[in-house]
Amino acid sequence: MTVLSLLVAMTLVEPKRSTKGAVGEESQKDYIRQAWNFLRAHPGVRIVVFYGIVTGACINYVWEFWQLYCSEIGVPVLLFGLVSAAASLLTSFGSLLAHRLKGRLNYHSLLTLCLWAFSHGLIVMGWLRTPIGLLFMMVAYIVAGLTEPLVAGYLHHRAESQFRATAESLQSLLLSAVTAGVGLLFGQISTRYTLGSGFVLLGALALVCLFTGNLAGSRRILSERTAEAV
Repeated sequence: MTVLSLLVAMTLVEPKRSTKGAVGEESQKDYIRQAWNFLRAHPGVRIVVFYGIVTGACINYVWEFWQLYCSEIGVPVLLFGLVSAAASLLTSFGSLLAHRLKGRLNYHSLLTLCLWAFSHGLIVMGWLRTPIGLLFMMVAYIVAGLTEPLVAGYLHHRAESQFRATAESLQSLLLSAVTAGVGLLFGQISTRYTLGSGFVLLGALALVCLFTGNLAGSRRILSERTAEAV
């Protein structure tokens, strides 16, 4: 089969490039510019996306290093599968919980509560050197699962359909950039001190971002009911 696949692949010919490529490229640039202008013109979307990016960047390193954290606090390797399953289930539970909460709280209250619980969960998780820290790690997983559909729903209902996908791609690009920057800080602190110190740093960053959003006027901007946006 491998030889046959190789022979078939050798018969494939690359299609000719369309002469309209320049037009498509220009159109793509227009979509990116429109998406960027959309974010600039809608402060509510900016704040919600900002919260989502911060949460996503921080929880990424919890997923990456939870096993080392469990080893440091004395959790037996035999229980790692159970911890992983609990983390996945609670993240999914948080996503389902978003549907129930979206009509009861406005976006400011809901995201403020999420980021507050998320930041404190990471801080206490990193501060404690006992298996009790796993409980606070699970809190972070629940909140991360809750935040993702809220942010995606808000962006989906606020962005116009013609460049909605481009706006979501721009959010993904910003998430990757912020994740890389946070990773540099997390790596420096964790290497120089302890892994727990790195998680404390992540929680502190999330808390600073929460205060920054409040200073930017998230209470006033996100005063509409969540049900109208999600």
